[in-house]
Amino acid sequence: MNCRSPSLLFALLLVLAVTSAGAAPVWQPAVAPPAAAAYAGMTTASGRQLLGGSWSGLYVRDSAAAPWQKVGGVNSTWSLARDAGGRLYAAGEGAMVAHSDDDGQNWTYSFLPCCTLAVYVGVTPGGAVVAADYDGTTYRSTDRGVTWTPTSGGLPTFGGTDVAAATSGTLFAVGDSNLVTSTNDGATWQSVAGMGNWLQVEPLPSGELLLGRSDGLWRRSAGGSYTQVGAAQVTSRVDALYHAADGRWLAATEAGIYRGEANLATWTLVAAGVVGVQEFLPQPGGGALAVGVRGVARSDAQLQNWQDDMNGFADPLLSGVAVSATSVFVATPYGEVFRSDDGATTWARRHAGLPLCQLNHLARLDNGRLFAICNRASSAAYTSVDDGASWSLQSATPRFDGIVSASASVALALQSNVGLWRSTDGGASWTRSAQAFDAESPRQLMRAGDGALWVRTNAGLYRSTNAGTSWPAAAGGLVAPGNRTLWSVAGGVLSLGGAQVHRYDAAGGSWSAFGDVYTGTPHHALGLGTDILLGTANTQLVGDAATGRWRRVENQGRPFDAIAQAADGRAYGIALFAAVPLRVLTNDRIFAHTGEQP
Repeated sequence: MNCRSPSLLFALLLVLAVTSAGAAPVWQPAVAPPAAAAYAGMTTASGRQLLGGSWSGLYVRDSAAAPWQKVGGVNSTWSLARDAGGRLYAAGEGAMVAHSDDDGQNWTYSFLPCCTLAVYVGVTPGGAVVAADYDGTTYRSTDRGVTWTPTSGGLPTFGGTDVAAATSGTLFAVGDSNLVTSTNDGATWQSVAGMGNWLQVEPLPSGELLLGRSDGLWRRSAGGSYTQVGAAQVTSRVDALYHAADGRWLAATEAGIYRGEANLATWTLVAAGVVGVQEFLPQPGGGALAVGVRGVARSDAQLQNWQDDMNGFADPLLSGVAVSATSVFVATPYGEVFRSDDGATTWARRHAGLPLCQLNHLARLDNGRLFAICNRASSAAYTSVDDGASWSLQSATPRFDGIVSASASVALALQSNVGLWRSTDGGASWTRSAQAFDAESPRQLMRAGDGALWVRTNAGLYRSTNAGTSWPAAAGGLVAPGNRTLWSVAGGVLSLGGAQVHRYDAAGGSWSAFGDVYTGTPHHALGLGTDILLGTANTQLVGDAATGRWRRVENQGRPFDAIAQAADGRAYGIALFAAVPLRVLTNDRIFAHTGEQP
């Protein structure tokens, strides 16, 4: 090659130098599952429909056939309302009660003088606007949502606040507390003696009330007496009520959606498994729309048959990830699990049998058994033996924070800060481990690439090479090992914390510093072929597994909440409340880096 230009020669040498320094894998945005949560809905006078509650904004569409589209200018919304003049109101994050005069395209903010979250907004028969904060304090506006004044007596505390006007003009409000009323258009409120824990209220044509609570449906007479209705059918928590134009009713419960006849005597389960519904909306042309934390569904004109109506409404929060040889599974905080068999390109729902609960952890054992862990103290583990097609509760199993296989039939599970559990039947049942580390507050359970098991406690590190039967101490050479996280990579077991990585020497039974000193605090380590990747909030450090000489890669760090890596090296990272909730890391797309040392 004849290079006559000095500048061209310099550029060529620079390219060769950069390329020879190595290449770095990149976290690529992946297609997220079609999941989104909605806490509120609205059909405007023009027929436009709005969804509020998505963590990142508001969604609208102008017809049932059109896709949902995100609009800016409004925070995460918990409640929507419309007054007689067509003004829309949205209550939500930051004590916001915004209003819009153009069907939700543009919003003007006002704020309650109180708190961090407005959970309800409604319009009274007299035209006043009432709002409630998270603590149950009530506010009222007589200038269409521009200014707010606290009222005496509060709406019930957060947990399903709903307000309805009886034919007499009296306002009734319910929540996780007693029924309260107002006879002066929401200026003051008074508690009603009697039964409590109401969640929903709807007026009846007779002047009575239909109420929902944790044990089903109740009718309140004008005189104040209560009679349970539909007791043989509706026996669980009622989260939403809807009175259709033909006189029939819908009730959203923990079991699904029930349709009730006009006389309230007969109720039929028409949508089993459609749970988490927060509100019903009328559909133009007939039927209803069910809006909830597991998305949107719509019915036929008879309120009988229901189907998903997401169609562009995809704004997922992801809380767990697990992998198998051929699939990746992700979980949401609303008890949903999705499975992809093509590397996070397409997704299928796989949460039949899972309750409406916050899933904090997903895990898969070597025998294929899946675990989904709910955020509750007991009976928190749900398991699947058919790749997520169906799930069942493991009775009395606590809230595990980590589950690993130890052998073909033995598995270990960690209950953080409580102790270690052991299964000898492939995860079908669990008992406390003989050495449970109760007094040391265990914090991490890991299986290394060589098959050894590790437990990290507040006091130290322990390693087992006999499927968890015994646990010799293994913290030699580390300072404050309880504050350092463990990661298994191709080069062995790494301990992250402080300004330097330490690696375990299995032959010598001790730890030693590995690689260069760096800046930043890595929160994960992954092995990719002969490389090791350390991730911080803003950068990645890539180094050779043999030497640990780190190369900084700017703007590629990801503060993931959970990571799972498949046997082929592909890794999946999820981040709660992130614009890109799911990313995939492969060696398929690489770029040259500067070779700068951290």
